[in-house]
Amino acid sequence: MQQIMDLSNEYKQKFKVQIEGGDLLEIELWFVPNQIGWFFNVKYGDFESSGLHLANSPNLLDPYFHVLRFGLACIVEDGQEPYFLDDFITGRVGLYILTEDECKQVQESYR
Repeated sequence: MQQIMDLSNEYKQKFKVQIEGGDLLEIELWFVPNQIGWFFNVKYGDFESSGLHLANSPNLLDPYFHVLRFGLACIVEDGQEPYFLDDFITGRVGLYILTEDECKQVQESYR
């Protein structure tokens, strides 16, 4: 797992992450106070998915594995959900890029 670094406590964050093979994944995160949580968009080549809820998950992108062949894990230190604006800077929440093999391991562990 490759941790996504340099996340902040800004309400809106947009960044690119290099994945296995050198391609770039674009991620946009935003915090919605009245829904007490984070949401995100992803763009990879011609693939786009918008308005996804950031949740404690071993692979948030698992439904798209047949298209993406990589994943995005959200690990919350206390086992809850990403609720707070400062979750990334306190280290309570970590985001990680998963390789194809790591995605397959996640899928196998939940069968």
